[in-house]
Amino acid sequence: MPEDVTDRRSCHKCHKTVTGKRKLSKCSICHSITYCGQECQKKDWTRHSQFCIPVMVTEIPGKGKGLVASKDFKKGQVLFQDTAAITIHAPCDIIPLKELKEQVSNMSEEQKTKFYQLTPKGCLNPAQLADAFRENCLQELDIFYSNCLDEETGAADKRLLFVSSSFLNHSCSPNVLLEGNNENSDSFHEVNIIAIKDISKGEEVTECYKKGFMTSSEMKTMLHEDFLFDCKCGVCAGSIPNQDRIILEISSKFAIAVSRSLDLNLRYQMKAKQWITEASQLERAADLTKQLYIGHFSDRLKVYILFVFASHMARDSIRLKKAMDLMKEEVRAVVRVGELYKTLETKVERWSKEQESRSKRKPTQEEIDDFHDLFV
Repeated sequence: MPEDVTDRRSCHKCHKTVTGKRKLSKCSICHSITYCGQECQKKDWTRHSQFCIPVMVTEIPGKGKGLVASKDFKKGQVLFQDTAAITIHAPCDIIPLKELKEQVSNMSEEQKTKFYQLTPKGCLNPAQLADAFRENCLQELDIFYSNCLDEETGAADKRLLFVSSSFLNHSCSPNVLLEGNNENSDSFHEVNIIAIKDISKGEEVTECYKKGFMTSSEMKTMLHEDFLFDCKCGVCAGSIPNQDRIILEISSKFAIAVSRSLDLNLRYQMKAKQWITEASQLERAADLTKQLYIGHFSDRLKVYILFVFASHMARDSIRLKKAMDLMKEEVRAVVRVGELYKTLETKVERWSKEQESRSKRKPTQEEIDDFHDLFV
């Protein structure tokens, strides 16, 4: 969990302050808080060890509480890891209130402090209001319901709350990605918060709440409907120009490729010229994504995957290399996505050799099927 932001001019343990050019010693791991010496740092470690991550909670003008970086990060670096503090099975969107109260009660005092700092948005299921009043847990239900995530394995009845990452505010131009970090498991109980851009010390750390290529007005409408706030990031405020024009052009080319990917029979019947045309359109879409500030990381990734797929099926070695290079650059140091890149690379190499040995240029049904599992 993150520490609250400090002025770094006082010892976090004994509160001794310094003036002028004199500096205190900062925690070498998180860079978030300072001490007057090793003795105070050792005495505070039992408490601070639960907060020792290189981001801090602070008030963000117009947004409420948010996270800022305690030090510089390069693209691909993991800022911190977060483990689900609450995991609830909620069939039919009904939160079991006694279980919720029990899990909140079982939190450490430090976790509880941060939990109650999270913003309740009033987005409650009306069917649970009476029960929440009776169980005296309306605040807990509101905080949990407003900040929880659905498990990414398709188990729509499971909701999880990650306390630290719940402080991440939205930006249409985000600088981090949340990536599942459970090896050999489909469970979504731990996440890595990974820099997808270089982040400077003191800069707000943000994620994009919504997926899908949307214009700024479409994004603002959806954010207002789902999260009850008006986005004022650089894209929505208009200080970053031409994003809507780029989004519309990408969407027009990307949507055609996506619709074809959902219809395997159509894919099986595509001619060489159609594959070449699609590869050309996706090349343009991929080039345009490099100009994007707006959007979710996964949306750009889908463009690159389809660009690789179409270029391979078109037997266009030049575009294929470009597509693989673009994807490799985008996913560097992002572990799970890096694994996806390796899977795609393996498929391309295997089928390229198969195609050469059989001297066939037309994609086979088996070949198309093998790539299709990357899109479903």
